[in-house]
Amino acid sequence: MLLGEKDSSLYMAERAYQEYKKIGKENYAAVLLSTLIEHYLEKGNLKKGKELISEYFDKSGVVDRHGDVKPGHEMIYHLLGKLYEVDHKPDSAAYYYRKLISQATRLNSLESGYRGLLDVFSEKGVADSVTKYANLFADTKDSSSLLLSAADINRAQALYDYTEYQKNANEKSLDNNRLIIILVCLMTMFAIISLSLYVYIKHRTAKRQKYIQALSDNYADTMRLYRQALTDMKIMELNFEDAKKAKSEEIEKLHQALSTYSEYSNEADWDAEQSLMANSVVIRLHEHAKMGNAATASERSDLILLTSEFLPDFYRYITNDTLGLSERDVFVCVLTRLHFIPSEVGNLLGIKKQSITNLRSDLNKKLFGESGAKSFNSNIYRI
Repeated sequence: MLLGEKDSSLYMAERAYQEYKKIGKENYAAVLLSTLIEHYLEKGNLKKGKELISEYFDKSGVVDRHGDVKPGHEMIYHLLGKLYEVDHKPDSAAYYYRKLISQATRLNSLESGYRGLLDVFSEKGVADSVTKYANLFADTKDSSSLLLSAADINRAQALYDYTEYQKNANEKSLDNNRLIIILVCLMTMFAIISLSLYVYIKHRTAKRQKYIQALSDNYADTMRLYRQALTDMKIMELNFEDAKKAKSEEIEKLHQALSTYSEYSNEADWDAEQSLMANSVVIRLHEHAKMGNAATASERSDLILLTSEFLPDFYRYITNDTLGLSERDVFVCVLTRLHFIPSEVGNLLGIKKQSITNLRSDLNKKLFGESGAKSFNSNIYRI
């Protein structure tokens, strides 16, 4: 069974009072005693009422040394008036009711004060005072009613304003949701476009790499045929004039074909370098480049050593201490002199196209004082 509203308030006040006492908040507990004091006074238990009023004055912290309470807590005077009224001490009761009226900060304090004085003078039978305080009590009651009505109007206005606010908030929420949907769509479109662009660039790059690899393969095949033709010509040098003439023409055609893979070719020294280019180390490096594999440190050293034997002047030039070339730089110079194209050099070094272009440009600057990589091959061939 549910407690009545009054009993429920009493229960809650008692419980809160006990909880504050448990945690040592004596002042908070004392401030809550007004409900309990009023209960005991209504029951006629003056002893308990006096005890609780004393505790309120001693421990609440809202009463100064002159016995006056802080603004907002003046209703304790109503309880003191009620205490003396129940104790049949009307003059003392009237004193506290008047003190309540003089220090009232709210209409309900005035109403309680006037009601208390009305009760006191009704009990004493003082007609003039009864009429006076009855009128004052009625006026205060009417003012309270007006304030309550105004409060109701304000609450109604506030409710209307809140409803309008909720309506506007819902509209803004819909607008925000639409904006979010638009942003999500735009981001999705951007992601699709970016992905498509990435796939397109990747496809173009793969196609370009395939073309470069095919170019490298064709160059390697042409170089192999050229070396084979030279070998065949040496075999048929004596007494095979017709075969020699045909092979010479084949060599010239292959020579021209090889020229298309290089920016410059020193034709006077071309054949003299063939014994070096036909070496197994060089052939193996062409195969590595064709497969896209990098040269080992041992293969680099072997090729540089081989160059020092077959092309001593060239070797001395590029290894001059004043140039300060690294082992990798010397390797690039040797590969270029032996007609390895840039894509092959990049594969043997394990670096990308732009990196090999930058490296060739730097070497052209160091060796010949020229900018860019375009003239690097022709400069190397002239050494």
